[in-house]
Amino acid sequence: EDKGPVSLSEADYNQLRALGMSVTQAKRVMRYRNEHEGFKTLDELDRVPGFERNFLDEVKTRLIP
Repeated sequence: EDKGPVSLSEADYNQLRALGMSVTQAKRVMRYRNEHEGFKTLDELDRVPGFERNFLDEVKTRLIP
C-alpha cells in the first residue's frame, strides 16, 4: 500500500525501514534530523553516514525532505 511520499523529517522508524533502510541507517537518519532540526533537502541524506548515493537515487521519488 503506497501512501505517498515519506518525509525524512517526520517518518517514524517503521516508515524508514519500509523504504529499505537497515536498522542502523534508520537510526542514523533519526539522529541526524534531531541534531539538525529535520531535513531541508533530500541531498542532506548524503551527510548521514552509511548511505550509498545509489540508495538515494532509488528511493528519492518516494521521499520528501
